[in-house]
Amino acid sequence: HNKNTPKVRFFLSNFWGAVHMSLTNIFFNIAVGISVFFALCFIVLFVAYTVIYRRVNKNFKAVDHD
Repeated sequence: HNKNTPKVRFFLSNFWGAVHMSLTNIFFNIAVGISVFFALCFIVLFVAYTVIYRRVNKNFKAVDHD
């Protein structure tokens, strides 16, 4: 058995308590979540845009790059 487990457990419980109790952390987590959400939306839209752009270029070849 390890001697350090009670200390580690105490530290972890204190850390999680601080994370769950403080308002700044809650608002920070909300801000990070919104940022990640918008980043994912941007990535999805960008991928969809490139796919549609390539398909349109395939169908309507106004300029030939080949």
